[in-house]
Amino acid sequence: MNEDECFDGSELVIASSNVKLVDSSKGRGKPFFIYKVRSGKVLKTVRDSTIEYPMQFLSQQRLKLKNDSMYVYLKNLQGYRFIAKDRKLKYQWLKAAPVYSVKKK
Repeated sequence: MNEDECFDGSELVIASSNVKLVDSSKGRGKPFFIYKVRSGKVLKTVRDSTIEYPMQFLSQQRLKLKNDSMYVYLKNLQGYRFIAKDRKLKYQWLKAAPVYSVKKK
């Protein structure tokens, strides 16, 4: 997916330099990774008009995090009912979206 496809397919897009892996599971079932965004700038939203930081999201793949600012492409969380309730997760990483650095203008 290119950047435009990722942006169009997302329900929430954040530009952040403060994304960190906080938990993962590789036991029974599908592996998943939980990331925390401590701060960022919301570039697109279809559901929430404001985002409270820090916020967490789930990813089914391990992300190659950048040291500089990156785009976080998210959609509504589907499945993972118990984890979502326990961790207060609302979003998951857009499947097949790579990690893109924010371009300086």
